[in-house]
Amino acid sequence: MELFLDVLAESLVDTAKMLPFLFLAYLFIEYVETRHGERIEALLAGGGQEEGLRSGTEATAQIAGFAKAVALRQEGLEEKLAHMARIKAYCRERLLSIPGVVPVGGGGLISGIAYTAKHIRPSVKVYGVQMTGAPSMYNSIHDGKIETLDTVQTVADGIAVKRPGDNTFEIVKKYVDDIALVSEDEVSSAILALIEKQKMIAEGAGAASVAAVMFNKFDLKGKRVVCIVSGGNIDVTSLSRVIDRGLMNSGRSASLLIELIDKPGQLKEISSIIADCGGNVTGVHYEKGNTESINGCFLRIEMETRDNNHVKTIKNALREAGFRTTKG
Repeated sequence: MELFLDVLAESLVDTAKMLPFLFLAYLFIEYVETRHGERIEALLAGGGQEEGLRSGTEATAQIAGFAKAVALRQEGLEEKLAHMARIKAYCRERLLSIPGVVPVGGGGLISGIAYTAKHIRPSVKVYGVQMTGAPSMYNSIHDGKIETLDTVQTVADGIAVKRPGDNTFEIVKKYVDDIALVSEDEVSSAILALIEKQKMIAEGAGAASVAAVMFNKFDLKGKRVVCIVSGGNIDVTSLSRVIDRGLMNSGRSASLLIELIDKPGQLKEISSIIADCGGNVTGVHYEKGNTESINGCFLRIEMETRDNNHVKTIKNALREAGFRTTKG
């Protein structure tokens, strides 16, 4: 335990890393309370929290000071318990007032989080998320009994579970507020968003929680939310496919299939229209097929665009010029 506290003290140099350590500190305090609980509660009731932990930085300093005091055997029991009282008061007010979204496979992770969070602060909301291709817990909770899926198919292999656990099902049913489903496309968009905005590589299962918030699966608009990104175990090939899917979904990459008459100058005119609209052609594929005209053909254009509205603008410009887009 002393080694843990020493590492804890050395790690608390960045407030951005504070929340998980606050949570661990709270659990440690819960453990100590089995022996000194009455004294800690007395300190809380008697104004031990009035000195105030007005910010995350102050809370970090309190935990670091407490950890070092224990590790180096400094201060007496009374001083250490006073540290605990201030930390616990801060945790009660700040740490568990924010709703959390957790990826769900067999239910082990969300069971532990929901059980602990609800015992510390019963009003906190805990939400679960599964994939549409592996909704074992979702189906079981909604039908009121454990169900086993015949097959699972999802990019989020970390939560691709056919059957929830017996114990975890009961805990989720009791403590989790709601469970939603997200699609492959939504998770792909979440992975891309995490890469671009947070510089974080997440696997499908890890990004499922972010996807649930991005696509409004719960009533959390305008609220601060904790999304558990549970892992980054994704190989480069899968990551490349996911990024491509995410770019397509967000309209930053697009593919058009244009039916036209096979004659000189067509490609030049199409390229000019796309360029005038601000698009960038990245690939051109000529295809013969069943067209209305015997001299007809298909031209598949791949291009980089800004968003879905930009893609619509380009399509409209091509149609106004007399070109027929059959797929995009």
